[in-house]
Amino acid sequence: MLVDKWLYGEKKTGNELKEMKVKVPLEYHIKLHGLKLLSNQSISKSVETALQKYFAELEGPHTLEEAGVVAGPRIDRS
Repeated sequence: MLVDKWLYGEKKTGNELKEMKVKVPLEYHIKLHGLKLLSNQSISKSVETALQKYFAELEGPHTLEEAGVVAGPRIDRS
């Protein structure tokens, strides 16, 4: 029996690929298949690219200050 080392505290490198089965709405399936035909890229690669962009966006700045947005003067509305 193979034991997943991740569950027992030994961290893997993160470079290996794991297979995952997911259910998506028919509309997404059709769009992914169309993308496959138009871009000559596998559905797996398209999903991988989309997930990489999504997680990169999540790791972005979490506050306006971190994003470099300078707040203007506060307006007292009392």
